[in-house]
Amino acid sequence: MKLKIYYTNEQTTHKTGFLLKRLIRRAIEATLKYEGFDRDCEASVTFTDNEGIRELNREYREKDRATDVLSFPIDEPDLDTGCRFLGDMVLSLERTQAQSEEYGG
Repeated sequence: MKLKIYYTNEQTTHKTGFLLKRLIRRAIEATLKYEGFDRDCEASVTFTDNEGIRELNREYREKDRATDVLSFPIDEPDLDTGCRFLGDMVLSLERTQAQSEEYGG
């Protein structure tokens, strides 16, 4: 199985370097393994801040608040390659940092 992850950074307060991306890759790979998913696939991960995720929450969930993560599952095949596009994940690095401190991380 090949996994391609497309990263987008829409915030400026937290670093989004190799270690963070490796951690996210490992989490996605572990989830796919747990689910028994063994086909080539792609996913999109966007890093944002509290205001960015709050805006998405208002638009898509009608909730006017920041959360740590939003996911938009798609699971559609690329008709040319057969590769599955799993969907989009949006992470508020601002909110996840606050949660880390709150839970002792």
